[in-house]
Amino acid sequence: MSKRPLVEKSGQVSHQELVDIKLAIDETAVVSITDFIGKIQYVNDKFCEISKYSREELQKVDHRLINSGYHPPEFFKQMWGTIRRGKVWKGEIRNRAKDGKVYWMDTTIVPILQTQGKPYQYVSICKDITEHKQAEEEHICLGTNTRLDLPSEDRHTSRSRSNTNKGLLQSEANMSRSHLSGSDNSFREAQRFFRFSPEMLCIVGFDGYFKTVNPAFEKILSYAPEELLAKSFLDFVHPEDKALTLAQLQKLSTQASTIQFENRYRCQDGSYTWLAWSASSVIEDGVMYAIARDITESKRVKATLLERSRDSTLEADVGAALSKSGTLPESLKRCTEAIVKHLDAIGVGIWTVDPSTAPGTTDLLSLNLQASAGHLIPTETFPYHLPPDHSLIGEILQTRQPVSTQLSSTSKHVSTGTGKVISYSPFLIPRLPKTAVGVSTQKIFFTGYPLIIQARLVGIIGLLTHQPLSEVVQGVLGWVANAIALAIDHAWAREELLSRREALLFRLASQIRNSLDLDTILGTAVTEIRSLLNVDGCHFLWCWSEPNRPCLSVTHEACDPGLPSLLGERPSPYLTPLAETIRNLETLKIENLTEASNLDPEMRSILSDWGITSGLLLPLKTHTGQLGAIICSHYDSPRLWSDHEVELLQAVVDQLAIAIEHAELFAKTRAAVLAAQTQAQHLEMALEELKQAESRLIQTEKMSSLGQMVAGIAHEINNPVNFITGNLSHATNYIQDLLDLVERYQQHYPKPTPELQEYIEDIDLEFLIDDLPKILTSMQMGADRIHEIVISLRNFSRLDEAEMKPVNIHDGIDNTLLILQSRLKASGNNPGIAIIKDYGNLPLVECYAGQLNQVFMNIISNAIDALETERLRQPENSLCQGKSESDSSCTPTLSPTIWIHTELLDSHQVVIRIRDNGLGIPENTIGSLFDPFFTTKPVGKGTGLGLSISYQIVVEKHGGSLKCLSEPGQGAEFWIEIPIAPQL
Repeated sequence: MSKRPLVEKSGQVSHQELVDIKLAIDETAVVSITDFIGKIQYVNDKFCEISKYSREELQKVDHRLINSGYHPPEFFKQMWGTIRRGKVWKGEIRNRAKDGKVYWMDTTIVPILQTQGKPYQYVSICKDITEHKQAEEEHICLGTNTRLDLPSEDRHTSRSRSNTNKGLLQSEANMSRSHLSGSDNSFREAQRFFRFSPEMLCIVGFDGYFKTVNPAFEKILSYAPEELLAKSFLDFVHPEDKALTLAQLQKLSTQASTIQFENRYRCQDGSYTWLAWSASSVIEDGVMYAIARDITESKRVKATLLERSRDSTLEADVGAALSKSGTLPESLKRCTEAIVKHLDAIGVGIWTVDPSTAPGTTDLLSLNLQASAGHLIPTETFPYHLPPDHSLIGEILQTRQPVSTQLSSTSKHVSTGTGKVISYSPFLIPRLPKTAVGVSTQKIFFTGYPLIIQARLVGIIGLLTHQPLSEVVQGVLGWVANAIALAIDHAWAREELLSRREALLFRLASQIRNSLDLDTILGTAVTEIRSLLNVDGCHFLWCWSEPNRPCLSVTHEACDPGLPSLLGERPSPYLTPLAETIRNLETLKIENLTEASNLDPEMRSILSDWGITSGLLLPLKTHTGQLGAIICSHYDSPRLWSDHEVELLQAVVDQLAIAIEHAELFAKTRAAVLAAQTQAQHLEMALEELKQAESRLIQTEKMSSLGQMVAGIAHEINNPVNFITGNLSHATNYIQDLLDLVERYQQHYPKPTPELQEYIEDIDLEFLIDDLPKILTSMQMGADRIHEIVISLRNFSRLDEAEMKPVNIHDGIDNTLLILQSRLKASGNNPGIAIIKDYGNLPLVECYAGQLNQVFMNIISNAIDALETERLRQPENSLCQGKSESDSSCTPTLSPTIWIHTELLDSHQVVIRIRDNGLGIPENTIGSLFDPFFTTKPVGKGTGLGLSISYQIVVEKHGGSLKCLSEPGQGAEFWIEIPIAPQL
């Protein structure tokens, strides 16, 4: 069902679609057409009659409406799998009508393919076999549960049929051997079934001869039983099917199995009938049992539908070939190749009418070959030139009707089917080798179609085939001939249009005006004008009207390579006459310089010096007052310039003047835009510098205030700590002296008074003597710790180090970690953040220590923020509280960790890598990390200045680099590279 063009009259379907519908109705009992998803698009009257549904009820629904529920889902799954692959499916389906009655249909589903080989419609052709199924049930032997099904290609039903067929044939074999089992009624029923079965039942011996056949053989093949029994099984098989049939039967002689196969079986009148066989064997008895069903009609319908599918593909390929760009011979070549491919033709040729033939002289038309395809030599089978009196082609020329006839290699005359016998040329018989056809001679058929458009013959298409073309194929070829005729007519019209110089010149003018680049406009103009007018040279020149000193400048030229170039300025007063002609906007037409009597002598001298023998000058003037001219010239021969050429070229020159004005306006506008863009870029750069300066000032002020505060705190803490530290040593000595005194009192007065003894016990003197030195030691340790913190605060502030000095990078990192200790240690539900330091052996680095500490502070603080965000995203792992790690419902998370790694790179670069195992940074965000005021933190949590300032400190202040490596969910790592010493 190809998507063939509809006829022009609204409400009518095309002739070919009527043929398709008629074919389906005539050849089958029940017909339906669905789209590629199974929605019903068409049903015939018998479909509605048997299903009890109206067409309106069946439209746009699928066949599940009549599903009886008898078949399992696998049955329909296999059916859809077959047809979706573009293959034909055959089987028996049990359906349910609207009134509840069930009926059986012997169904064939044919997919209709697109040009890409994919189905877009399915045609279902069914036969009502309900009565036959009921007869099967009545003929089943009473002692068995075997069910007889018709043979089918469907895999779902083939297994059940095989078992049934085997049981029936076994019953017949038992009957023939008189070893029947069961009642006499069962035996008589089996006899009746064998005699009255519409299927062909037989028993064949391993010697290949029939033992028994039922009456269906005589009914279908028209042979008497004696004729069948006198010959072997293979004697009736078509020669082309014998090898396959023999291979299938040999399987039964070696193993007891059931096989299905198809072949063509000869009838008594010599014709062949397609049979579907199901056979099984009993090896010990040396016999085979077979059932055959006549499938000739279904084969023919299938072949016809496949032919329609193939023809639809041919139509699509021809339409695609004609729609592609290219020359007419190329398009026709693709059409002939498509016809050979889809119709298996020997050769195809397309001739067109010789354009030199006078119109109206149909009897004298001659044809020239435009394209051919096939395995034939074109000069022998499809000659280039066909005279009007050619036998077969002449018949088509005279009648304007298709010709289809058989050619003979021995006869000189053939019948055209119109009642007229004509002769043909021997060269139309292809010289095919014997090995190609298998015999010395082979039938060859010629079919020719006139190519007519609006009652005008434009050509003829002819093809040679081994088989006569069917009515369907002839209809398709008629459509192909009409399409090719229309394509030829369009191609001729297009060539005629393109051959007109007016169309070409105006196309050139359009191209010129569409361009806004002055060089492109002028270069295109001189090149195309020279090509279109076929002149030796074409030049464009500007005429500058300076007071008392005209100046001419040739800026663009297109001429033969051997001619001298005229590009450049021409001095005054050498070209004064030519300049005057241009200023006066006068057209100068010189057909022959030697015969131009009215030409100014100075002008003649100028043209003679340039070597011009004939020329055409057309001046132009823009609205802005600029003057120019187009000069076309010949250098070795005269040229007659027609008024029509001058008129057309003047139109191009007028449009060229407009295009020049547009180009000038565009140039001015572009210059203004560029100036505005430049100014905008300067303003944008200034604004960016102001933003950066502001961010640096804010951050510098912030860090300065922080440094001052840290320094002040350190100073205020340092004074009392120094006082405590200085007096602790004296207090320790004094207390030790007192303890020594107490010890001596105990030695000299070992027995104190009762009142003193009671007081010693109350104050626990022994514990006091033991614990008091420990308290003093702890106080000394605390004072030392406070002193270390003060030193770290002073080192971090570095207020006294505004210049670059050699420092220990590790000290700066440690001091930063000390200040951030409160955010790193564990507290409450916060597990804390682990710090893993991997310090390399670094030398002292000359840097701005305070600013570098600021970088460490910003990066480590951001890492801490990222880890805290990750912890808050999983609210305290509440689901895991009270559960063991082995519990599958509790997924442990990685402990928050920051890694700090330092190393020496290339002996002159220091690398500091700070990495965390937080959420990570998206790839589309990394590029903006170091931009001022850019932050990934929530509103109020960050200013977007930390990393920007850090980037400036590392890159601009220290000549290093700062980069970030991160993937979402994998944490982030910052690389800081700075030189050990500043580079001069």
